[in-house]
Amino acid sequence: MQNANADEYYLGYGKHAFRLESGTAGCWFNPKNHDDPQPHLSCNVRDLVSDPPVRNQFTGRDETANDVVLDAAGVRRDIDMAGGQLAGPTLHPGVTLSVGPLACTATSVTSLSCSGPTGSFDFDGDAASVTIAGEDTSAASNAAVLAGPGQVCGEVGTRSGPRPVAVLTGQVDCETALRIADTYANDVSVVKQGQGQFAQVEGWLCMWAYVEGRSHRDSYLRCDDDPVAAQASFRIGN
Repeated sequence: MQNANADEYYLGYGKHAFRLESGTAGCWFNPKNHDDPQPHLSCNVRDLVSDPPVRNQFTGRDETANDVVLDAAGVRRDIDMAGGQLAGPTLHPGVTLSVGPLACTATSVTSLSCSGPTGSFDFDGDAASVTIAGEDTSAASNAAVLAGPGQVCGEVGTRSGPRPVAVLTGQVDCETALRIADTYANDVSVVKQGQGQFAQVEGWLCMWAYVEGRSHRDSYLRCDDDPVAAQASFRIGN
């Protein structure tokens, strides 16, 4: 491993920053200054779709984590509030940037490893996941498998044949989506109303959607997690 010249990554005001060659992550260091007396490191990373969502302290909603913070409290996944990755100089693979007690190494063009007095973590840019040293992963292994927009959870059988179940918006628990899709499509006890075939299934509002550019007959089925202000939705069909 090679050590970087910290002066080349200095932004001023006691802060240093770098980004990976691929752009999958960018970090800044605040080892100690007037606005944060404790060593502090923040890495804006690709959306952690393989990890449980975290609560956005400003909106109060659970969102996909896209930041990793190392501070006096330890290491945690978070929401980036700066609006984007810092455009610091590139930290090339095999190079370590150390600033005070904080250090980050670019382990590849897409991934990095960082450490400090209160913990350490590894970011895998190819898998879009973070591993925190000492973290209890037993709960995570039993956690819901969440999927984001465009991801296919699986298929459900319908009278017209198998149909894919895919996320349209937000983060959706695939097990829940498949169960609701199967109930809506196949359970004769579900009462569907009107031409839109509206029905409530486990609190989700499912319907025969109107899709722009398609006839109603060729449209897919859709389920929203809230009938008024949906934050997540999935489709049944192509």
